[in-house]
Amino acid sequence: MSDLNDFISYENGIYILRQQMPYPLQENNAYLAETDDGWMVIDLGIDIPGTRELWKTAVAMAGISFSSITKIILTHYHPDHLGAAAWLQNMTGAPVYMSDKDLGIASKYVFLREDRYASYSEFISGAVHLHSFGEEKTERLVSDWCDKVVPLFPAPEIIKILNEDDSIVINGFTYNVRIFSGHTDGQIALWCEDNRFLFSGDIFAENGYLHFTDWPHTNNINPLHDFLLSLTAIEEMNPSRIYTGHGKPVTEYTGVFSKLRKRHKKIIEAIEKSVSSPVSAGEIYELIFPVPQTGDYADYIHYHRVLIGEVVGYLNFLVSGKRLSSELIDGRQLYFAIG
Repeated sequence: MSDLNDFISYENGIYILRQQMPYPLQENNAYLAETDDGWMVIDLGIDIPGTRELWKTAVAMAGISFSSITKIILTHYHPDHLGAAAWLQNMTGAPVYMSDKDLGIASKYVFLREDRYASYSEFISGAVHLHSFGEEKTERLVSDWCDKVVPLFPAPEIIKILNEDDSIVINGFTYNVRIFSGHTDGQIALWCEDNRFLFSGDIFAENGYLHFTDWPHTNNINPLHDFLLSLTAIEEMNPSRIYTGHGKPVTEYTGVFSKLRKRHKKIIEAIEKSVSSPVSAGEIYELIFPVPQTGDYADYIHYHRVLIGEVVGYLNFLVSGKRLSSELIDGRQLYFAIG
């Protein structure tokens, strides 16, 4: 980063940090604001030197010290949000807060210590076999996750649970915790009825789409159903300003949500038409989502992981609506057309 100040903005008593990351998505948002008992951080960025320097700049810009920070809130456990939590906890002494569902997932798949390759491979083996992810892709996923991802978000020592309807006072306004499944099983949002501000995490981005499941790191069989319920819940809140995990604050989201729903409807219909005989998710996901041959995503194993995870989600959504059927055969989940 050339001038760190260019990556920090301020509005409504909230410092917005645009964290840089070495992934195709490139940027994510983190937030710093004052509460009734000290300052609070919402999300952090991955644990790399640039993230640490940006936090040092933000703290100085706010005219506080690291010891002024008393809460570290994680909307969800992904590395661009949890990553530097252990470092910031060491700098501040503040506890980290997250949902119990996401803590359970992180404890199993992320906070891996000794023999992490064997542990992670064992943890995901059932899901990748069930949906025919493929041996070569599984090997790449294990090595990439354990070598390039896990080291960038070590476990904080002090983690506390935030539950639905817990409250936090930010800049004199009371925000309540909402759990929005979709993207991760237990993603946290913070909602204030008085000023109608919402910290939404990664339910969606400024321009719309973010993946709605984190397969195979999930216990949710029908994540698309829950994701669509989350969108409806946000619409019913009618927020005046949404602080997202990626992109600028959103004030007009009707078009974004409409685009998201149309996208998912189109893919649902395409998948339903593609199931003409018993088929696994692994056999059809590249037909539905052709993998780019050039560019940032061409050889990015997590792109494959996200795509097959979403196909599993779409297929299970169709099964739940009785538009497809499914059966476990020889340890693999196969899907069938109806009629």
